Amino acid sequence: MSGYSLSVYTNPGIVDGNYGPHVGFFYPNYDFPQHIDFYTPHTDNLDLNDSDVAYARLKSIFNLVRGVFSILNYPKVWEDGKLNYDHGTHWSKPTWRKHPLFSHIEKQNPFDDEISLKLTNKEQSKGRFATFFQLVVDHSHIRDVMNLYVDAIDNNELMYINAYKIYETIKTDLGISGRKQEEQLNSLDIPLNLKRNMNKIKSSTKLLNNDGGIFYKRHGHNPFNPENPKSEEELNQLNHIKDHMKELVYEWFKYNIEKKERSK
Repeated sequence: MSGYSLSVYTNPGIVDGNYGPHVGFFYPNYDFPQHIDFYTPHTDNLDLNDSDVAYARLKSIFNLVRGVFSILNYPKVWEDGKLNYDHGTHWSKPTWRKHPLFSHIEKQNPFDDEISLKLTNKEQSKGRFATFFQLVVDHSHIRDVMNLYVDAIDNNELMYINAYKIYETIKTDLGISGRKQEEQLNSLDIPLNLKRNMNKIKSSTKLLNNDGGIFYKRHGHNPFNPENPKSEEELNQLNHIKDHMKELVYEWFKYNIEKKERSK
């Protein structure tokens, strides 16, 4: 292969996985199996002068991969900020700058439409990861939820805010709005595990909005509120929210995959 890739840290065995047409891992040098690169065909239309965009795109897609890995309990992966370019006959390490506009645009949608169309028209992998990942390629609201999830697991201070945003997005996706939302949820013909995990987050909305302590709650700190929990209690609650959020995102992905299969 030629073009851009990103140096990553992970279990060397991950290179042998089947990840579908949009992403993959490879050894840039078989003599050093601890060195692993991440690549995506969605940078194939970028040349050596596009290194700022290439890094932003690779980083955005890699974060989506990390999110799907997380909800599927795959090994953790990290990137080290080193951009590589395969010229076909030799390698170089292009310099890049973090550009806020590029980062924002690529986070919203890092998938090139023409490349996506070509990849979609090819025979699709039936692997578990590829099936889950195709959802973030095809649907912007699912991609938004995965970005919120990744930001939350990377930054505890975003955990409560993003858990609530994820809950609200999934609630909208399920068609729940207006009054008697709990009754609406429980009346839906959706998997029981999805209902249970929605209700777990729903039961914590007061914590997410108001009582999560000074740093992690959704609303600002009220100095006149004497009910803020102690730090240890707060962290325990934060850990529960993290687990519930992961379970909710996983069950929602499964539901969307099942819905997609039924519509064929």
